[in-house]
Parts: sequence; structure tokens; C-alpha cells
Amino acid sequence: MKEPDREELLERQKLEEKRKEFKSRLDEKAVNILKKRPELQEKIEEMLVEYDPEKGKSIVPKGWRKDKNLADWQRQNFALKEKLDGQKWRPRKGLSREAIEGIRALKQYSPELHSGDFARMFKVPTESIRRILKSSWEPTPEELEKINQRWERRGDRIITSLKKKAWEEKQVKIKESEARLREQNIVREARGLPLLSPDHLNKPKKGNKFDYRANNTQKNRKRYNRKNGDDDEFKPDRSVSKMIF
Repeated sequence: MKEPDREELLERQKLEEKRKEFKSRLDEKAVNILKKRPELQEKIEEMLVEYDPEKGKSIVPKGWRKDKNLADWQRQNFALKEKLDGQKWRPRKGLSREAIEGIRALKQYSPELHSGDFARMFKVPTESIRRILKSSWEPTPEELEKINQRWERRGDRIITSLKKKAWEEKQVKIKESEARLREQNIVREARGLPLLSPDHLNKPKKGNKFDYRANNTQKNRKRYNRKNGDDDEFKPDRSVSKMIF
């Protein structure tokens, strides 16, 4: 690797000196502003978040829970940062456009409701409700058309996936029935019985003709009683109306 020349080293040194001078001017300007307006320094100290160089991520200031002067949004922000441990906020559950518009309409209709009420109602974090109510973005007609097209494509994908899943389940059932038929044919061949054809799988199962639930006739009910050891004949319906007339 070629070593830098003396001229290059001098140029780099001049650039570093210019950077230091520029930073010092900025620092002096900030100090002068804070001297003229000391109330800004308190606000900046309240809004600044401490930085942990070992972890490399921002943490909330110590003792913020005991501070009674903090606003609700600051408390929620600090609590969220503590919960996520410096990571970005990514909600797991997403609300549809209709649900978001419904939340805003409910807030306009009943302003006494808070973010916690909506969070319990829609089962989402309070932070997501706060962001929804804070934002005022509304899609243009073109964007709305794109959203609707995307939802239509998503519905088509869901339908195709469901059809594919049903087809796969049907194929699994066919394979299981074919394996069962092969086992039965092996047993029948060993016993010298005729083999079953694949059409045997498609035949409907025959129900018990003596089943009282399947055949609700007087003849079959008599046979059902005889089969179960009940020799009493079927007694006809003797309701009050028939006894009178």
C-alpha cells in the first residue's frame, strides 16, 4: 500500500483544523443563545434522553415516574421505550382503514373517551391509538383506488390458497383410502376371496335398515324392537284428540 505524501498529510491536517473551527463556532453560537434565553436550557434538559455508550441505544431518564410535571404523552413515550428496550415500535396487530376511520369518528362524537378506552375496545396498544388520533393523513382518490385493488388482490390470494389447501387435503385422503384398499386386497388374496376394485372406495356406506333413527316406519320399528329383545308390539299414538273423536 502506498504511503501518503507530505502534501496530502498537510491537506488532511488543514481540513481537520477547519472542521474543529466550524464546530467551535457552532458551540459558541449555541452557548450565546442559551445565555440570552435560559428558559430554553430547562426545556432542552427535559426533552433530552440520556445516551448509554456501552449499550449504544437511548434510554429514558432516571426517576421519570416520580416526576409529576410530565405530560401524559411523555409518560407513555418513556414507558414504551422502557418496554421495548430501545428498539423501534412495531405493532403486531394492524387495524384496517375502516377501523381507523371508525376510531376517529368515535373520538369526534364522544371526546370524553381516551386512548385507553379505544385500546381496550379494539384490543391494540395505547400507543397505536395515540398515533392514529394524532395523525391527520387521508388517502387521495388515486391512493384509495390502489388500496382497494390491493385488498382485492389479497382476497384472491386467500381464496386460491384455501382452494390449494382443500385440494391437498383431498389428495391426502385419496392416498390414505388407496393404501387401505391395498391392505384389504392383500388380506382377501390370502384368504382366496375376490379382490376389491377402486370403485369400492366411492360406494356410499350402507346404513342399518333396522335403525330407528334412519327408518321411522311402523314395520321397521317392530323389527328394531324384536332385534333388541323387546317383544311388545308397536303401540299406536293415542293422543287426547284421537280418544275424543
